[in-house]
Amino acid sequence: MKINKKLMKVLIIILSIVAVLALIGLLLGRWVEDYSPIPKSDILSIPEPVKQLSQLENRVHDWPAWKGSKADNTSTFTSIKTDWSGGLIKLWEIDYLCKGKDSVSWSCPAIKGNRLVIPGRDEKKEYVFCLSPDNGGLLWYKTYKSEPNNSSYGIGARATPTIDDDRVYTLSRGGKLIAWHLYDGKKIWEHDLNDLGGNTPQWGYSGSPVVYGDSLIVQSGGKAILIAFNKFNGEIIWKTKSGDGSYSTPVVVKSEPEDYLLVLGGKFFYGFRAATGKWLWEVPFDTNNNINIVTPPVDKNKNIAMISAWYGKGIKAIKISPSHAEVIWENKSIVAHQADPFILDDHVYGFSGMSAQNMGTFKCLELETGKERWATGQIGNGQFIYVEPYFISLDLKGNLFLVEPDPDEFKLVTSFPGAIPGVTKRSWTKPVLAQGKLYLRYAHKLICYDIQK
Repeated sequence: MKINKKLMKVLIIILSIVAVLALIGLLLGRWVEDYSPIPKSDILSIPEPVKQLSQLENRVHDWPAWKGSKADNTSTFTSIKTDWSGGLIKLWEIDYLCKGKDSVSWSCPAIKGNRLVIPGRDEKKEYVFCLSPDNGGLLWYKTYKSEPNNSSYGIGARATPTIDDDRVYTLSRGGKLIAWHLYDGKKIWEHDLNDLGGNTPQWGYSGSPVVYGDSLIVQSGGKAILIAFNKFNGEIIWKTKSGDGSYSTPVVVKSEPEDYLLVLGGKFFYGFRAATGKWLWEVPFDTNNNINIVTPPVDKNKNIAMISAWYGKGIKAIKISPSHAEVIWENKSIVAHQADPFILDDHVYGFSGMSAQNMGTFKCLELETGKERWATGQIGNGQFIYVEPYFISLDLKGNLFLVEPDPDEFKLVTSFPGAIPGVTKRSWTKPVLAQGKLYLRYAHKLICYDIQK
């Protein structure tokens, strides 16, 4: 009997462990797979495009690419409403960008003049939608096939479109890089990065295309970390050396005697000559599965760049030049998962913590020492942009916050709970402000608010 009791205890312990592991696996599976409320229908309920297209217009305060018109997550429109106690006026909303929960896309919209471009997806093909930023009316849309390779966290595009003059460039999760006419969506040229030796990251190509002069630069990984194309005809101008790619977007640094590129690859932080792709230097910064996501912010007065990652890495401040890079400090005060830190007035602001739960910490550090000035959990975890003199932050549950940057204390100016209604999982897409309008995306939805005074 004693032996039976011992065996029974062992069996109970084993069964308990198995049950706990099964529960963890179930919850993890739901966390990975069930991340958005996209309807399961295979057919997109897309409205009819307008019958006659208006000519392209030039306007001020555009947001034409991943980090805005200044490539630093700063909006040039600053005359915003600062009392959100009554919410913001919704100008329009659409909900047809994606269909099927596996088809979710996290791309931001790009806005130039009277055109807004945003990617979408269904379970079989990619979509590129062009809308009126004024009323959300559909101007044109295009579809194309692009194999995503796997469906983890959605098979839709991650990269934000890049608008340059009368062209727009898109990159799918699976590596299809396409140039379109902004006016009517006619295709100009295309490439598949995998056909050029690219190596699709585990969660898909995510770095957005970057325009530099007459070239379009994309992080590929594999046989070339970066590839530069002629932005007009798609011909390859140069390729860098080989290396592991990541999920980060290249950064152009204007400098004398030469401009150079910064890119956070899968295992190194690199400097390359912007005109030729020649390797300049590298700083080790490897993470599990090459999960470097953050686009490095740069203080161009002090020539300091910041790199950060969550997977046990932390944050590094690096003194940069075309010929040299030197780590001046590093710590784990900020471990940025997806949100780019922001450098302002000799201080670094940013979210610390993995963006799986809405429980991150927003912090302020001294730029030249890394000393932590303050930390707060009042605004959850999410993405933020700078609208002088404020930060606009969107958390994972679709709540909006207006923060006044101050190195001495955290200052919450106002908030708008439920700015994106019905968020059941994670709202990972960055808020975008252009022409006095605030654009918020959650999977298949895009909402436009009037935020000007």
